[in-house]
Amino acid sequence: MLSAHAMVGRLIIDREEGALKKFQEIAKSADDDYRSLLQLGKAPLFVAIDRPDHSCPAHLVDWAAGSAGSDDIMTVSDKLPSSVVDGSSAEKAWNLVAKCRGVQWALMQLVTENIRLKSWDSLFVEMFPLNRLIGWDNAMIDEVGAVVNDKFCRSIARSYQERFDDYGKSRGCAELIRLLARDSGSVASSVLACVTTSILPCLYAFIGAAAASMMAIRRRTDAALLSYTDRGRVKFNVILGFVFGAVIGLFAGNLSVPTDGTGNALGLAALALLTGYNVPAVSDFLDDLSTRLFRPQERAGTGARVV
Repeated sequence: MLSAHAMVGRLIIDREEGALKKFQEIAKSADDDYRSLLQLGKAPLFVAIDRPDHSCPAHLVDWAAGSAGSDDIMTVSDKLPSSVVDGSSAEKAWNLVAKCRGVQWALMQLVTENIRLKSWDSLFVEMFPLNRLIGWDNAMIDEVGAVVNDKFCRSIARSYQERFDDYGKSRGCAELIRLLARDSGSVASSVLACVTTSILPCLYAFIGAAAASMMAIRRRTDAALLSYTDRGRVKFNVILGFVFGAVIGLFAGNLSVPTDGTGNALGLAALALLTGYNVPAVSDFLDDLSTRLFRPQERAGTGARVV
């Protein structure tokens, strides 16, 4: 289950990053067109520039029904109403409206992926004490929300299209601060890192050690060599497998090799599984590594000479 949860989380994070990048690119292009249209000095003839929400103008002004800045608009699919206007300005306004439609669609996709990401990491964020492992403390967030200036909270509410100070029916400042914190990409990244580098390696190593122990018991049973002491050996191997899985997660930065699609590098979970499956070999490897690093023979020889 945790493997599926981590895989889905990785997919959602990638999708949200892609949606954010696309939104930023389209919004920048629309801003450039908007700036160019404003420099021509004829923007009010084509688009409503005094929009109360300061959003990207996704409609052209309907000259027949109202003036610039009014609520009377025509959609981008309609034709420009006059042939005597400046063709360059009209074309720029038309391109701006088309791009603003793209900005709205990209924003909808970004919000959708953001909602999915919040739903995904809620398993850890809303569960105590697991939320402490990823750096989430509800009590601390409430304390911050209690001391934050209302002006700042109103700006957050405006950004999220939320109500604030609406006769007790709106979100409080603490909830707005919580919403702002949940939008931090580090929350989902922390959850994914905690699952993939700490929890999953231990569990996969445990599975590998349990499988190896069962296979060893089966072989000893077939050979009529099974004894009562094998029970303790099984517990010992399983516990060591779990511990070695944590060690693999500790060294994850050096053991996980990114691939370009052509390599054969093992994933961290698969490496942890093999670690648990062959506990004696990993134990010998760690003994050899410790010997090479600390050289106990040389220290023992030096101590003997001193005596």
